[in-house]
Amino acid sequence: MKTVGGRLRSARGSLSREEAGARLGIHPNTLARYESDEREAPRTVLEKAANAYGVALSWLKAGDGQPASAREDARAFDSPHSSERDDDQVMIPVLDIRASAGTGQPVESELSVGTMTFDRTSLIAHGVNPKGARLVQGQGDSMYPTIQDGDPLLIDITDRETRDKVFVIRRGSELLIKRLQKHSDGSVSLLSDNPTYAPERLPRDEADELEVIGRVAVVLRSI
Repeated sequence: MKTVGGRLRSARGSLSREEAGARLGIHPNTLARYESDEREAPRTVLEKAANAYGVALSWLKAGDGQPASAREDARAFDSPHSSERDDDQVMIPVLDIRASAGTGQPVESELSVGTMTFDRTSLIAHGVNPKGARLVQGQGDSMYPTIQDGDPLLIDITDRETRDKVFVIRRGSELLIKRLQKHSDGSVSLLSDNPTYAPERLPRDEADELEVIGRVAVVLRSI
């Protein structure tokens, strides 16, 4: 494959564009434009595709080497997977990141540093898919009082449909925690619960390049 779009299309294999788009956190029509080379796929999308499709990022970006799986280039949001100790308990990966609830936190590490055990029934009761549960830590005050600085956050990386919920998102090299609001023209508003932070509305082109990591399902806080 001589183009990035062609390699994206090849790597997708038998997945439908709808399924692939859900995994990548982008609209299927946006994926179609990337695959046809009508638009240049941003690095964040290529990184996500390498992880989702199990191919080497270097091959996907530039055609270097072989397309064989190279998970060392993949983001840790999708690895390691949650593991089940028994029918009632689930081991949730704890990721060494700082998802910023303020203006944005550059991503330096997204590696698993351990696990925590959660009750499967409790996860499901909170609307969390046990296989997609991850534990991260918030930083900043833009989502105050919903999320306070340092709060541990239980997120569900299988829930990436843009709507009026709180999500961890990637914008360029930064991680943010924002409430998302999708508009009929394809634009998306990034909303903060703290009224001192003004909402930001992204036009469709910019909104398409947002990577939705997962929904913030539970804030774990001691009282």
